[in-house]
Amino acid sequence: MNIDYFEYLSRAADYIYQIFKRLDRNIDAWTKVLLCYTGLSFMMMNQALIWKIHFFCFSLFTATRIRD
Repeated sequence: MNIDYFEYLSRAADYIYQIFKRLDRNIDAWTKVLLCYTGLSFMMMNQALIWKIHFFCFSLFTATRIRD
């Protein structure tokens, strides 16, 4: 297999680990709103394309907010 694949897999696993490690200390009101809206977008994804776009963008915003 390609070495880059394992590097990207390792980086993705570390990114997810860091998010869950920092979730407890970064749960202010804005983060809760982002989590709830991301959940709503996930539930509405099968309704229209705009919900898929919202889910993609807001999941990235939420993950970045929790990670940093």
